[in-house]
Amino acid sequence: MARLVLWLVFLLTPGIAAAQASPDDDDGELDDPAWREADHVLPAVPDEQNLRAFELSPPSANRFLLDAASLSVGADGVIRYTLVVQARGGARNVTFEGVRCETSERRIYASMDKDGHWRPFEHSAWAPIRAAGANNPRATLASRFFCDSKVHESSVERILGRMRGDIDFIGGMSAP
Repeated sequence: MARLVLWLVFLLTPGIAAAQASPDDDDGELDDPAWREADHVLPAVPDEQNLRAFELSPPSANRFLLDAASLSVGADGVIRYTLVVQARGGARNVTFEGVRCETSERRIYASMDKDGHWRPFEHSAWAPIRAAGANNPRATLASRFFCDSKVHESSVERILGRMRGDIDFIGGMSAP
């Protein structure tokens, strides 16, 4: 009988500890219940002169571009942008997306069809940003240009400065 009691205590202890954990113990992943996403407007079709290339590590055969004209930092803390992924053979994938640095999440709002029309995703939801890599431009954008840990960059100008290498991650100017 004593063994059964000890076994039950052993099995229930992690559940009790988890139930007693404070919301602050959630590794910063706890979503603010008061946060509300602002409305967004789908941007114009990307103009080639506004596309800013960025590299992934490790390198990829694809070419990754951000449309600077679509880039915005919302009052809700969401950085929205148009991402263009161009395959070596010339095929393009164009999406309008958002990143929340505070929760390390991303969302794809719409994709562009071959005729240049946006197709909104009706059931788009926030999803975790996966580790950076050759096939994850969202992680690269978040870690290198948009976010300083869980804090989002304050302005479009600063994000574009980071992309050019003019502004470092701490907020100052890069060394020459």
